[in-house]
Amino acid sequence: MGPNGAGKSTLARILCALAVPDAGTVTVDGIPVARPRNHGTRIRYANRRQRSLVHATVGYIMQHPERQLFAQTVAEDIAYGPRNQGLDDHEVTQRTEDVMRLLHISHLAGRSPFALSGGQQRLVAIAGVLACQPKLVIMDEPAAGLDANARHRLHALIRHLRGQGVAVMLITHDSDEARMLADRIVRIPAGGAGVDSVGSVGSGDSVGSADSGDSKKSEAAAQRDTRIDDTHRRAPDRTAASLIGRLDPRVKLPAFLLVMMCAFAITNVRQLAVGACTVIGVLIASRIGAGRLWRSIRVFLVLFVFMGLANVFFVRAGTTLATIGSIPITDDGLAISALYICRFTMVIVMGAVFLATTTPTAITDAVDALFSPLRRFGVHTQEVALVFSLALRFMPTLATETRAIMDAQSARGGSIETGTPTRRLRAMAAIIVPVFAGALRHADDLGLALDARCYEEGIHRTHWRVLRIESRDIVFMMAIALTLAGIIAFAFLP
Repeated sequence: MGPNGAGKSTLARILCALAVPDAGTVTVDGIPVARPRNHGTRIRYANRRQRSLVHATVGYIMQHPERQLFAQTVAEDIAYGPRNQGLDDHEVTQRTEDVMRLLHISHLAGRSPFALSGGQQRLVAIAGVLACQPKLVIMDEPAAGLDANARHRLHALIRHLRGQGVAVMLITHDSDEARMLADRIVRIPAGGAGVDSVGSVGSGDSVGSADSGDSKKSEAAAQRDTRIDDTHRRAPDRTAASLIGRLDPRVKLPAFLLVMMCAFAITNVRQLAVGACTVIGVLIASRIGAGRLWRSIRVFLVLFVFMGLANVFFVRAGTTLATIGSIPITDDGLAISALYICRFTMVIVMGAVFLATTTPTAITDAVDALFSPLRRFGVHTQEVALVFSLALRFMPTLATETRAIMDAQSARGGSIETGTPTRRLRAMAAIIVPVFAGALRHADDLGLALDARCYEEGIHRTHWRVLRIESRDIVFMMAIALTLAGIIAFAFLP
């Protein structure tokens, strides 16, 4: 138990080998999940074999687990984890049927998981984790949003797991739920600066604060974290103060879009060199740290790298270097695959830099200003600008949700990094389908939110600041023009 941001979900991800701690050693059921590298301070992940053992030992029921559903039927979705464990069809079917009976959802076996109610979807997602028969089940606020009936069934499940000798770690904000179910409660204070208290729970115990000494420590830690947060809020954002961050959005938006579109026209190494130099220059001028950039692009980069590598199996031109089954691997196939990956990387990096250095308000102002001549023809430019900026704001949200879905499917043994091509494609589908469904869900929620706030088209909006083209904007436009000229010139040179 603990307040938001204390580190409860982070702790769960560490125990599932989905994240590493800042220091120390983590062992689950004798499996080294994380430990210092060469007895130093740098922490390393468990290797692939160890991660597979952890995923077979620990079941992770994340917040909103129903968002990881992807299969055509409930039974197929529940069977995903056991199949990744390499079990035969009979054992997979047996586990699937057993867990559906346990959760009283056998009548839903042939239905689409997307056609179920929210509570039913939650139970199906939980069944998919339990079908892997883990020794430890970590539940991150599993009862959030459930009605009384579904909550009662969930609590009965937890008691059943305890009776079967399965360890259960429950993350919750509900004191009554903790008092009713838990044998032991660990309280984590704000900021995750240690543990407030660890205690057993009896029938008459209450889940209140720690003793006065621990409370004072917790209060002091909270005050310290508040001071740190205030310092961070006052500190200027390096990207906003950078050269790219201070550019006029009316210049930045079309310039970035032109470079991103031209990336798809790159067909040779010289064009690629010109584009790469421009992207590197923009990166340096934006002052975005490598860690922040990697966190913002890694999910999309993995997906596009996988798509780029697929070209190796479809290009037949060139000299054959190797053969996989009946599929030849050629030098042209490798070259085209590398070119695709580099082009996608350029596009993703430029998009990430633009989003990191441009506020949604500035994006809306830029699109509105650039499209303003179309007002003469009856085009609602303000609405176009709003939709454009909202689409860009969705990207970080979808990236975060994609990461959560990838973690959830990895905890069920699904990985796009290892296994046969068929298994990797199945793992990819298990990620793409929930992400697409999440995008539709977010779009629908946004439409309802706009309606609820009485949004109307065509109403004049007052701008907070006036946009002005300055000398740095002109220099940047000239640099982008030279980049485009170089890419076009090298397209025609022999």
